[in-house]
Amino acid sequence: VQEVLFEVLLESVQSKNQLLCVVRPTPTLTRTDFSRSESANNSPALVTLWGQIVGVRDVLSYTQSTQYKCPVETCAGADDSAHIRVYTAQSRESDVINPSLQCIYCGDNLYEDVSKRALGTRLSAALRVDRRDKDDGYFVDHTTELIIRDDLIPRVTLGSRVSVVGLQLSKLNTFSCTLTHRVEVVNISPLSQPVPHLIPQSLRDVCSARERSPWQLLNILAFCVTPDTLPQGSYHLLKQLLLLSLIRSTPVRDKSSPLYLPTAHKNHCPGINILVQARDTRPVSILLNYFSNLANSRSFGGGSQLGGTKDGSTLNIGPLLAAPDGVTLIGDVDLMKKDSRSDLSVILQNRATISGKKKCEIFPLRSVVWGFQCENTKHAPLPAWDVIYRVSKEYDDESTVHHMLEEDSTSILPDVDIKAYLTLASTIDVQFEEECVRLIRGYCQASKSVRYGSGYELPVNSSFTLSLLAANHARINLRQQVLDVDVVMAIKLYEESLFCYQRYSTVDLKLHTHVQPGEEDEHLGDNVDTETEQFYSKLVTFCSTHIPGFEVGNED
Repeated sequence: VQEVLFEVLLESVQSKNQLLCVVRPTPTLTRTDFSRSESANNSPALVTLWGQIVGVRDVLSYTQSTQYKCPVETCAGADDSAHIRVYTAQSRESDVINPSLQCIYCGDNLYEDVSKRALGTRLSAALRVDRRDKDDGYFVDHTTELIIRDDLIPRVTLGSRVSVVGLQLSKLNTFSCTLTHRVEVVNISPLSQPVPHLIPQSLRDVCSARERSPWQLLNILAFCVTPDTLPQGSYHLLKQLLLLSLIRSTPVRDKSSPLYLPTAHKNHCPGINILVQARDTRPVSILLNYFSNLANSRSFGGGSQLGGTKDGSTLNIGPLLAAPDGVTLIGDVDLMKKDSRSDLSVILQNRATISGKKKCEIFPLRSVVWGFQCENTKHAPLPAWDVIYRVSKEYDDESTVHHMLEEDSTSILPDVDIKAYLTLASTIDVQFEEECVRLIRGYCQASKSVRYGSGYELPVNSSFTLSLLAANHARINLRQQVLDVDVVMAIKLYEESLFCYQRYSTVDLKLHTHVQPGEEDEHLGDNVDTETEQFYSKLVTFCSTHIPGFEVGNED
């Protein structure tokens, strides 16, 4: 039996002993409009709300109940159960602890038996409510205060989406003439994202590419998914990276796993954080905003939102925690202050956020972080980004940007089906073959030795990023085993992104950052297999040249 709080009025009873009834209902009631939720007699109304926890305060103590006795020993009021004060949703602390209470039998003043006082814990949280406007039919977001007590507190996690049943209480401020609402929670439960068990109908023909080739599906999806304001084949390489970044995984605690990151928080969800540099950032901003809408959740944290905060922390971490298993868009990194950029670097490196005046509240980072900045920025990009991608100058001049924004284009596949497919792919647990781990380590070791002293160093977490790219490529192909073909595609994409940023590559590349009109067959057909197989052969030769005794399976 679950619990919900309600009052019972007993009119025809002989005994004056109090009766407490506590029940908790499941959140299946009709959504209640705040403006109509209170009755004429101003009694608290039972409401059901859906939304996201976007803020919490410190846990405080309150008096759950206490016991009063009559000083007259012969009075019935001297019995232990005669006068018990219990906190209810609409009461105050002074209603429970009140020195002026009188005995209901003899009228004498009661005294409190302090040894019988029971204390509870109370938490105040902010819920961003999803509310549908009845007249216009669209969703309006607003925030309301939740009061959560005792055994319900462990159910509250910052950033989680929940369903709440509670008593709505209103308070009128006579000085400012404002009416504020808060909800005394009587039940709270997490809202889970429904996971599709079947491939959406519109994607079944596309997914048949998995049977023909291990490398074509990602290319086809990247070409088919595009915002209306950008041409179909633009930013093709960047779209592939964004699609792989959208696939999420559960926390990894096995130290032998290639997805284990020693410097990260143990409860973080591995994700690929991406920074994009461009001469004109408008199309990039449109693209990131569109792709973030394919995630299960997203939050926005612009330069002003990631500024200094009143609690003493340099970085406002709210947006970084408001999109669990989703995407946090921080916008233009150049708008952030120097201290904020430094804090963001620590957060990206440790995959955890630290807040509070004493810097003691640690929250694991469960969303991926995307941002962008101007190519000619005076601020060097943070080394903690997993992927730094610089848009090709071929498509980044001013005239081309205006032409791109005037083009009429639509996504070939429905966004809702792409989102469902990515959700399905994220549920797959993958395992690495030893050959795959050896190939990743071989590439990193050889690349570091070649790049040493050249000024084009390999990023510190390159092995982790490559492992995550390979794992997500296996997931997007709905495979539970990470194969060498996944590692080859991961290294190819990673090396191409490094070349776009550094203009330096250790492996001979045939770069395709965009798919020009009329070249679809060349970039989406069998040529993808031919080029990737050639890259595989070059990769093995590269590793064998710089690592004595290097071998990886059957080169064919």
